[in-house]
Amino acid sequence: MEPITLTTRRLLLRPFGPQDTYRVHAACQDPDIQRWTVIPSPYRLTDAELFTAKLSPAGWRDDSAY
Repeated sequence: MEPITLTTRRLLLRPFGPQDTYRVHAACQDPDIQRWTVIPSPYRLTDAELFTAKLSPAGWRDDSAY
């Protein structure tokens, strides 16, 4: 599936990319996110780098994750 961006006056939805690495890392420090999802724990910056640079783009490419 081709990645798309949805934009409204108050909202922007787009695929994750390398520019989001630090934000993804910060969000994944939340204990509830670590508890209720299947992310690595502890969630390191290298995990966020892998997700934003490789896993998320690959998921869009092969239609396996969004």
